[in-house]
Amino acid sequence: NFPQAAPLDEKRGSLQSWRLEILPYLEQNELYQRIRHDEPWDSAANRPLTSTAVLEVFQCPAHWSQTPHTHYFAVVGEQTAWPPDRGRKLNEFRDGREFTLLALEAPHKQAMWAEPVDFTFEEAIDYLTRTPTDRTGMHESQPGFFYKTTWSINAVFADGHVGYLSLPLPREVAVAILTVDGGEEIDVSSLRSWMEPELDYAKCYAFA
Repeated sequence: NFPQAAPLDEKRGSLQSWRLEILPYLEQNELYQRIRHDEPWDSAANRPLTSTAVLEVFQCPAHWSQTPHTHYFAVVGEQTAWPPDRGRKLNEFRDGREFTLLALEAPHKQAMWAEPVDFTFEEAIDYLTRTPTDRTGMHESQPGFFYKTTWSINAVFADGHVGYLSLPLPREVAVAILTVDGGEEIDVSSLRSWMEPELDYAKCYAFA
């Protein structure tokens, strides 16, 4: 099972992020054990740890900074891999885990790594389908003369693989990869076209 996006207290307030919950699996068990899990991430006891620990795993290697921040976010919603009030079971991924988004990179969005901040479903749809106006922090790819320069973000899928997504995506593709059981038929070659370089046909024709 996946962890809950943000464990809740008795008043259903968010305590901490899923990023904190997976620390033992990232060789950070010592830090995990020192944190009080029944208190908010920024409580008097936790803040000295969560506001100072700089964890490379929660930052893009291409844009590393010596701060306790992250640009990696889950997408929280009943239809996504992260229901708001529980952890998702593996057998609930009926659309195929290799086609279901688990977390994505958002260079324009920043939070402390332990802070329970993520995308809602609609926020993620808007982000994935909108042409970026500021490409700062995105990944520029120049794969060769016959290909277009692409601007991409990192994306983690529920089967564990990491890929690039070129923005913007068609809305139907964004919805399909964000939902766990929407029943959408995802064409593998179509999805791959948004994860691989695009041929620049004008250059191809000119060269020919």
